Amino acid sequence: MNIGLIIIDMQDSFPAALHQSLRSNIGKQIILAKRRQAPILLVEYHNEGSTLPDLKSKINGYKGCYTVTKKEDDGSTEILGFLAEFPRFVPTWRVCGIHLDCCVWDTITGLKNNLKKTNIEIVRDGVHPNNFKNKTKLLSTLKRKGFNIR
Repeated sequence: MNIGLIIIDMQDSFPAALHQSLRSNIGKQIILAKRRQAPILLVEYHNEGSTLPDLKSKINGYKGCYTVTKKEDDGSTEILGFLAEFPRFVPTWRVCGIHLDCCVWDTITGLKNNLKKTNIEIVRDGVHPNNFKNKTKLLSTLKRKGFNIR
């Protein structure tokens, strides 16, 4: 099964993106996606810089990496636009990034509402909310809404 990777807002202008354990866990997902020869999609917030250099260094030279830029928390419209032009169907997208309670939440909700035949998975150790105390509650709510938590 081909599992693509979506990385949301891992830019140095966001303090949550600087957590080393989060970056390490996302780095592991990048290596896994490359090993599977799966697409990697970087979602970047407009005017907030590019994806962190340590994550980009793990992607260097990989032809299956793409970047989309969004102008609001919900990046699903930009992702859907990209997927409309993408040459192959990806049955599962694994999602990492910040902020679970807004940018990630809004984006995956938009994707789930529009990609009925696609599975959206959230990487438990690859997401970070604005308020870390709410992470378990947020993930439980997402699971009840039909998202897979890995």
